[in-house]
Amino acid sequence: MIAAFGSNAVLASHDNAGATIMSVAWSSDSDDVWVSWNYGNKEKTEAVAVKECTEAMSQPCQVASTLSSGVAVLQRQQNGIPFLSYGPDIPAALSSSREQCSSAGTVCALLKVFFVHDGNPGPHLYRPVDNSRLRKKYGAVVLASSAAKNRRIHIASGRSDAQTAINDALANCKGEGGIDCKMIQWGGNTKILVASSSKGDVFALGGDYPEQLHTNLNAYCAEQVVTCTVQTLVDSRLEETSFYSP
Repeated sequence: MIAAFGSNAVLASHDNAGATIMSVAWSSDSDDVWVSWNYGNKEKTEAVAVKECTEAMSQPCQVASTLSSGVAVLQRQQNGIPFLSYGPDIPAALSSSREQCSSAGTVCALLKVFFVHDGNPGPHLYRPVDNSRLRKKYGAVVLASSAAKNRRIHIASGRSDAQTAINDALANCKGEGGIDCKMIQWGGNTKILVASSSKGDVFALGGDYPEQLHTNLNAYCAEQVVTCTVQTLVDSRLEETSFYSP
């Protein structure tokens, strides 16, 4: 079973009162999760996870899933949105998530694996340790898709939500007389590599690791038999409002 955190969250629940219970809570404004085990029953275990998440985020959280067996695998999509998959074991959970990520046209990076039966039968918790990722910061890349020689790439990052980042980049593009301003990439708590090709195309790749983004760029350009030039690497967590002329 799979839950893509965001507007299309899928809740998976197994009600086995008295058995080993693991509950995962999340906030739409974070790319990590809070996990609780064995607080008496399903309802109490869920309540603990939600409480921990809500206190950390200072906003309401919700249960993503409650399991009585198997594993939950936490991954992050290219745009920074977390992605949770389940299975009886790690290979099964990863197989399900790979298929789902592929069908969604994205790449998912493995972050954490949570076992329902993790060797600790008592009540315990997982809390995020990287506080810099608790609250997402978003970035967006907008292209003025007029004549190639007049193209400009507009960047807005460090915004509190995705729509603000997109709107700011679009506004900057239109404010400078851009024609057919279009958003070509956005992400939260992620990197965005913006490049242009010798054919005049401009494109953007999103992901966690700059080295992997450069590898993906080189592979794409070799496949297309073009020369590519990196225009900028955007860190969505850093505030920026700028433009580039490829």
